[in-house]
Amino acid sequence: MTVSRVLVSLVWLIVIGAGVLSQDAVAQSGPGDQPATLSLDELTALMEEDEAQDSITSMTPDELLDIAGLVLVLGIALVSFVTQQVWLKYGVFILVIGYFGFAKSSLVSIVNIFAILEGNLPTFRHGVPWYLLIGFTVVSTILWGRLYCGRLCAFGALTQLMDRIVPARWRIEPPTWFDRRAIHLSVCGTVLDVYVERHHGDVDPVDSPVTCHRVC
Repeated sequence: MTVSRVLVSLVWLIVIGAGVLSQDAVAQSGPGDQPATLSLDELTALMEEDEAQDSITSMTPDELLDIAGLVLVLGIALVSFVTQQVWLKYGVFILVIGYFGFAKSSLVSIVNIFAILEGNLPTFRHGVPWYLLIGFTVVSTILWGRLYCGRLCAFGALTQLMDRIVPARWRIEPPTWFDRRAIHLSVCGTVLDVYVERHHGDVDPVDSPVTCHRVC
């Protein structure tokens, strides 16, 4: 009997102690730890603050500098295309390789066309350079033809620059019959690349030199 009474007493002490501790915890928490309820005006103010942060007027200096650099490159490329000066054309090639190729790793390809058709577009606030480049490419292609491919494509600029620098004796010219039929192979490869890109997202269909030479 003595042992059972001791056990019952211990149980009661544990229950009473737990109740006291829980009451102390609630008392110490206070009203400040309860989730705050925002009024309608406060919610409206928060939404307006988020919209102000996402507006185009809230761009950082780095973003504005990025836009200015893109506009400068596009302007120089357009001048070289209009004037048709050889030295300026190759200077633009070097500029485009450095800017679009190494600094930005940016390339307009058929992947962008699929993204536009599917509505998979970046937000305007954070994608102003992308919209400028796409818009310039579309407008210049309609007005002057392959200005982007001839001046602004970093891969195309690299191939044209190498074509100018590499001696002719180092080149291997393919047979005429193969050169005529290579277009079919390059088209099939491009279609396959586009399929892989759309389903796996790890291949760019303009990574192939054949594609750039024959399809782009």
